[in-house]
Amino acid sequence: MIANDFGERVIIGIDPGATSGWAVLSVEANPQLVLYGSFVWPKPGTKKDIPANTPSAKVEGMIEAMTQTGCVIVGAAVEDHYLSRSAPNPDSMKKLARNGGRWEESFRRLGISVEWVNPQSWQSAELGTCRLDRAEVKRRCARKVRGLWNEKMGEDAADAALIGRYAAIRKAFAELPRRAK
Repeated sequence: MIANDFGERVIIGIDPGATSGWAVLSVEANPQLVLYGSFVWPKPGTKKDIPANTPSAKVEGMIEAMTQTGCVIVGAAVEDHYLSRSAPNPDSMKKLARNGGRWEESFRRLGISVEWVNPQSWQSAELGTCRLDRAEVKRRCARKVRGLWNEKMGEDAADAALIGRYAAIRKAFAELPRRAK
């Protein structure tokens, strides 16, 4: 985790896998990493699959602390599902859909808007290509995160940081005043 002055506008990036990564970034042309971490989802139907183990229960305290210090959360960017030419693993697709929906529900319950981010879009913007296998995406994400913020983090948090960075830059540029023609 990186300590930072929370008196700024931030966006939360989410990689909604079985181990979900999350990262909080400032909304500006050169986003700064504020906080990051990961969350291991309990298997559905097990003793650990209770409301206290939801992302909102785990992250709510952090969000409350951030807003109390003047931080404004302008949204969450959740990675959407992969759609490839090869046949996707049905179990993986179900888990991603379930986990992404859990994150969305948690954020919306807290009044935070959610944007679903296409994996190919953020990977093209952040890594220069979207035609990489999963292992290479993870390696490049970790390398880019170290280069941007000198931070070594798990692969899920690194993905979330770059998803959040992609969304933060888009939001910052969308809010620039338009020049009259």
